[in-house]
Amino acid sequence: MRKLNACVLMLVAYILCASVPEAWSQKAEALQWFTAGVSEKEVARKIQAYERAIELDPLFVEALYNLGMVYKSQQDYAQAEQFLLKSNNAKTEKTPKDLNVRILYELSTTYAKTGKLQEAEAGLRKAQNAVDEDRIASMISFELGRLLHQQQRYAEALTELRAGMNRVAENRGKFATLMLTIQNEQQMQTLYEKATQAKQTGKLADARVLFEEILQQDPNFKDVAAQLERLDSQQKVDANKAVFNSLYEEARKYETAGNLELAIAAYEKLLLQAGVYKDARSRVQELRQQNEKIRTQKKLEEQYILGMSALKSKDWARALIIFENILQADREFRDARRRRNEAQRGLDRESSETVVARFYAEGVAAMGQGDLTSALAAFEKVHKINQDYRDIASLLVEVEEQIQKQGNASAEMSAAAAPVADSLYQNALAAIQQEDWAQAVTILEKLQAASPEDANLVDLLAQARTNLQISAVSAPFKEAGPGHSVLMIGGVLAAVIVLPLIGFVTFSPTVRARVSLLRGDYQSAAQIYERMLQQKPGRLKLYPVLADIYLMTGRRDEQALKVFKTILQLNLLTANRDEINAAVAQTYLSQGRIDAEAIKVFEDALQAEYRKTEQMTRSKNGR
Repeated sequence: MRKLNACVLMLVAYILCASVPEAWSQKAEALQWFTAGVSEKEVARKIQAYERAIELDPLFVEALYNLGMVYKSQQDYAQAEQFLLKSNNAKTEKTPKDLNVRILYELSTTYAKTGKLQEAEAGLRKAQNAVDEDRIASMISFELGRLLHQQQRYAEALTELRAGMNRVAENRGKFATLMLTIQNEQQMQTLYEKATQAKQTGKLADARVLFEEILQQDPNFKDVAAQLERLDSQQKVDANKAVFNSLYEEARKYETAGNLELAIAAYEKLLLQAGVYKDARSRVQELRQQNEKIRTQKKLEEQYILGMSALKSKDWARALIIFENILQADREFRDARRRRNEAQRGLDRESSETVVARFYAEGVAAMGQGDLTSALAAFEKVHKINQDYRDIASLLVEVEEQIQKQGNASAEMSAAAAPVADSLYQNALAAIQQEDWAQAVTILEKLQAASPEDANLVDLLAQARTNLQISAVSAPFKEAGPGHSVLMIGGVLAAVIVLPLIGFVTFSPTVRARVSLLRGDYQSAAQIYERMLQQKPGRLKLYPVLADIYLMTGRRDEQALKVFKTILQLNLLTANRDEINAAVAQTYLSQGRIDAEAIKVFEDALQAEYRKTEQMTRSKNGR
């Protein structure tokens, strides 16, 4: 009935608009089509009727409005906007006020559907100023509040909704629900802004707390999930940077103090984790070269002592070979040239048969030890004096062939198997990172055989062998039960082997330390190990032993913490890593430290505790 009355009113208004008799017949036909459109149930025919009415009268406001509403009901908002806008533009002063308001309302809500929010707001406010009926005013206030909410203008939206909430009692629930939603979003928006500001100022932990609070309330709010993912990545990068920088600074300290082995180990761990970091690669290469020079010098010193011992015992042949090898490595080394000449003169005084026999024996011994260079030098001297001496000819050929095979193997590796070598190197690094020392040694020995002059391989192989030896010593202790039986077993072994020698030899520092452990004098043992590390900080295998003493005696002072940190930072093999980590974590906790290094230690301690809990749970279940 209401719809029919509205049509009658439209009809009366439309008839009154016909000011001249000539227009009446055309407007009457347009009105007929309009009436047919109102009565039609089928959408296509309804549209066709309204379009025909508009063809006859392009300014037919009601027909334009109704056609726009048909398209809007079909969610064809582009067409709806077109005809509702034409209807709005075709209005005159004679257009009924309530129709004018409805046109503005429907056009504005259509604008909202097509994303024209400013136009939608302007239309709704214009309709709001013209409306008289509370029901329509309530609808306008609700749509305006929803529109402002859509634009995140929360305060304005709440003001609008409060103003329109009481116009129609039956609409209060709808208003209250929307207002509650807006208030929640307003609160989350405040949290979001605080979180964003915290993130921008570098307060990542605070930002995380705020973003997580938002996520708990509304997982779909804005880009909070993505923000947390980016925050995770950024915090991980920052934490890695802090860890890398800590390792770098630690390596620099070792380098400055002249502790080359520790510096190299720290740089290598840094490069394994970071790949590239500042000038770490160039520094470690330079340190390897320095270390290689020191190692070579030390080796020459050892050879020199052996040569002098051979001279003293008048073993001229051996002395001659040793000093000639020294001169090949360093032609200016100490007085090696004069000592070689001395050995040569001593050799010249002996009979040729004795000389040949000595050189032959030296060559056979060197060959048995795999020292092909020394063996070749000795056999060449035998061959030069007496070509028919025993099997010297065949031995000389055999040594030369073995040396040639080694050279060919190296050439083949470098020329044809470079990709394989690179793959082996990566496998070796992976084995080191996983602390699979046996595998690391096996791979590095293959690489080192092909590239014997590669200082990097020499260092890595030495470290891997050291850790393998440490792990071999530590393995039985893991099965010996709780406590620190490692110390007692070491002491017992030391006693069995060494105590019979008391009175005949002077104990080495290591032996004295083990005897102290056997006697239960842990303080003396710790002092001995501390002095050994002061003299040579690069003796990595001493750190775990000293750490065990500290753990057993409850030491947590600065010296103990330094040893604990060295073990953790250089990833040295120890059976008590969890206890060491827990001790460092407890110290950091008491100091209130929350930097990246401390956080890493805390995380490792928590992981250790979690593993213990799991083991206990499995043990109980097994029972």
